[in-house]
Amino acid sequence: MKWRVLLVDDDTVFVDDLLLHLGGRFEVSVLSDGDEVIPYVQHNLPDVVLLDIELGSDPNGLEVLSRMRDDLPRVPVIMVTRHHPAEMGAEAWRRGAFAYIAKSCPTGELAATIERAIEEATAHRERQALREEVQQLSGRLIGESPAMRGVRKLIAQAATSDTTVLITGETGTGKELIARAIHEQSTRRDRLFVPVACPAIPEALVESELFGHERGAFTGATTRKIGKFQLAHKGTLFLDEVGEIPKSIQVRLLRALEERKFYPVGSDNEVEVDVRIMAATNRDLPVEVGKGKFREDLYYRLRVMGIHSPPIREKREDIPVLAQHTLDNLCRKAGRPRCRLSARALDRFLAWHWPGNVRELKNVLESALVRSQSDVLDEDLFVHTVCPPLTSLGYKEARKQFIAQFDRDYATLILNDCDWNVSRAAKRMGLTREGLRRMIKRLGIAR
Repeated sequence: MKWRVLLVDDDTVFVDDLLLHLGGRFEVSVLSDGDEVIPYVQHNLPDVVLLDIELGSDPNGLEVLSRMRDDLPRVPVIMVTRHHPAEMGAEAWRRGAFAYIAKSCPTGELAATIERAIEEATAHRERQALREEVQQLSGRLIGESPAMRGVRKLIAQAATSDTTVLITGETGTGKELIARAIHEQSTRRDRLFVPVACPAIPEALVESELFGHERGAFTGATTRKIGKFQLAHKGTLFLDEVGEIPKSIQVRLLRALEERKFYPVGSDNEVEVDVRIMAATNRDLPVEVGKGKFREDLYYRLRVMGIHSPPIREKREDIPVLAQHTLDNLCRKAGRPRCRLSARALDRFLAWHWPGNVRELKNVLESALVRSQSDVLDEDLFVHTVCPPLTSLGYKEARKQFIAQFDRDYATLILNDCDWNVSRAAKRMGLTREGLRRMIKRLGIAR
């Protein structure tokens, strides 16, 4: 699908030239009257508008730009001009133009500017939606366990500076959500948050994806590409699973982190950016450093500040509120009345070790919600997804699960019998008071 570009210009020579050179890359529509722009954009929603600043009709280009910013602020506008005095460019910027560019510039540069405007506008819309999700779907940051209170404290600290942050933790613990929360609380909140899923990029394209490339830089590079570093200018670049970046690219990444400068692939022109870097990994990077798979200097440059995203088993006391919050979001998305877990189902959730963390929790609840029409999700919905039968497990895992369940049942029985007097219960169980408190925390036992 081609991006849709609206060209507003009464310069027929420029119009014909642009259609000739860019018509194959974009779907270009043309208007010459400023009064027609707003109705056209409202009805057709182009991806970007190219607007002649010296439009001869009434309203002129700057007046049309002002109307666009008032009525259609999400559609980016690139101002083009045959003459380009600085004061006109400054006025265009003040009125909200994405870029101010001369008609005489190479068509490749104009095309790259169009693509960058579309990418940033798309990312802005996604950022607005994700900003709401950070509040509405922040289940992974919910809870009052010591682990989660510590994470929220570190998020608040990280948001006050541009320090590089390395977020560690298992898959499914919400590392990207932590990064987004830092971004949304920082002074860069109104600029782009650009995530890069490092494992998803073929090794041969990692350099181009991060730093961009010039047309003809390598086989298949038919157009100029803006890299993620440049796209995140003034905002935040998030390198997800940074431990997967090939060793051959780590030197370039280190230099970009230290100097905020780089050369796009195939270019002799150095690019300087103002970008905040955050990264995440589920790998033990010091171990990877010891194996020679990850550069030690890059590790220390990334880990100026470290945040650990705890797995569910380290915050069992948060499981009830975490599960209910996730369930509330799923019900809202499905248009269903609010549901809850039965007491037996919640007991099963508290006993399970959740190897897939919050991602597993969400999938389990979503599956149960699809299969149930009741507003109470009972234990039978989870017999094959949470605490599977011991016969389906290996010996070590089955033994671990069996012992955990015994510990939980026994401790709960004694605590209830002692009316939750921890000192009396500990004495009956042959444990110290602190030992029993640790068991209660570890097993997520609730009164």
